Amino acid sequence: MGFAIAAPNVTSVSALKGDPKKGKDAYHTCALCHTPEGWGTEEGNYPQLSGQHPNVLIKQLIDIKMGNREAPTMIPFSDDIFDQGHQSVADVVSYITTLPMTPKNSVGNGDNLKLGKELYTKQCQSCHGANAEGNNEKSFPLLQGQHYEYTFRQILWIKEGLRNNGDEKMRQSIAAFSDTEIRAVADYISRIKPDKNKVAESTDWQNPDFHDDFVSVPANAKNKK
Repeated sequence: MGFAIAAPNVTSVSALKGDPKKGKDAYHTCALCHTPEGWGTEEGNYPQLSGQHPNVLIKQLIDIKMGNREAPTMIPFSDDIFDQGHQSVADVVSYITTLPMTPKNSVGNGDNLKLGKELYTKQCQSCHGANAEGNNEKSFPLLQGQHYEYTFRQILWIKEGLRNNGDEKMRQSIAAFSDTEIRAVADYISRIKPDKNKVAESTDWQNPDFHDDFVSVPANAKNKK
């Protein structure tokens, strides 16, 4: 895990000016799972990356590279990006920020939205914002438009200590949450929509930077378009 240069941190990488044209090539490996559009999968196996704050993307890549977040399937890809230098990280993040978000992320069953709103307001809003907009400067993720199952799983894993880079304040806030409460707040979050100017015009939108014959995740794990 050694680095020929100083180990990366969010400040040092975010200070670099990313080149989205170069980042497009690096993103090819990301697109294999997260899809060329960066929309992830509705089943929540892979999160939507498009629309996310640059510092959040940088932090997660660094945490995976440094072993601070267990994500075995991501390790080869993060290694490949970091092996090309910190600039490569800035480049791929810069490219991801050019991608519009999906107009149709997955949501829960809607049974406990009042409870979900109450929990979000009391326990999540102070960090993630009233509209789940997150905070780039503090590396708090934007939650708007994220897939329901992915959000549910991450909250559950942070509560149970299975996501080892989870924020400690968040872990304490959700420590007493039941599975029903986690599903309720994840469902509520999944229904908070991003600004229209961040969203693709249609669910039929395809990333023009990738050829038609590009193969990403299995068809049964893709977003339904």
